[in-house]
Amino acid sequence: MVPPDSTCAICSKPVEDGRFAEDGQILHLWCRTRQLQLRALEYIDRSQTAQGRAVQLVEESAARRSVRQQPRCPLCRCPAIHTDWRPENEWIVVEQCPCHGFFIWALIFERVWALPLRERHDLAHRVRAFRVSHEVWIATTDGTGTGPLVVRTKRPDPFT
Repeated sequence: MVPPDSTCAICSKPVEDGRFAEDGQILHLWCRTRQLQLRALEYIDRSQTAQGRAVQLVEESAARRSVRQQPRCPLCRCPAIHTDWRPENEWIVVEQCPCHGFFIWALIFERVWALPLRERHDLAHRVRAFRVSHEVWIATTDGTGTGPLVVRTKRPDPFT
């Protein structure tokens, strides 16, 4: 039985009928029902907030991945457009980057990409200087993939 002067642990009003005992607490059934409804609504709100945040994180992650996957200039590492002429020709055209566009022998593309920053910077500077009035072709002096790199204003003969 409920003591005669019991009060609801939720609303602090006297409990007469419709009581519910939980962990030794006396509660109105209506107060307990309302408490459970509010808790359920809070869980739903938290769930929707978490779901919205998850969608936002997935979109941000996809955007970052697409930026990383966008082709980049092997010299300045800025976003660029690559046009690969293989298999007809062994050249890749790099355009729409601060280097103002150039041709690079496909065999040395990865090698140029892996150059230290200082060497890439020097090569990019030469490309920009020549690009002011000429086409620019990056190749090697001896026509091998391991030879010294050279910047030319005409397509190298061994590759024609």
